[in-house]
Amino acid sequence: MKEFVSGPLKLSQAEPLVNRLTAQQQLHLRQALVRQAIRHVTKALPPETLDEGHSLGCRWAARWLDCPTEEVARDVCTWAAGECWDGGVRYFDYPEYFLAPVWVVGATDLDAAARFAAETAPASERGAAVGWQIAAVRAIARGQGPPPE
Repeated sequence: MKEFVSGPLKLSQAEPLVNRLTAQQQLHLRQALVRQAIRHVTKALPPETLDEGHSLGCRWAARWLDCPTEEVARDVCTWAAGECWDGGVRYFDYPEYFLAPVWVVGATDLDAAARFAAETAPASERGAAVGWQIAAVRAIARGQGPPPE
């Protein structure tokens, strides 16, 4: 799994409620983080006529959202890893950034998933992306859905 994102602050440090979420709440949070990544990556997609695989990461992550099981997560991540097999993404057809939603699906923990999702936001919007993640944790801990982004 790709663990290339680093950041000074973990989501669990910014919002300690992360460590008290139930397994179901953790799943809801990961789904919210995947949706966040899809939203940001979708904004950067080229027009459909120029898509050389750019949208595949969003489509595969959406497949996991439709069926959020370990088996589907493994299949999605295996597919994405295969896209990177040659050292580039499908012979450099598109930037690896477009696979980011899949890396959120397969991240080893919620802190890593949150970092991957935040990194999909433009640099000028990353603070707001992390702020939304904190609000999402709090809402999910209260049994609510995440706020609109």
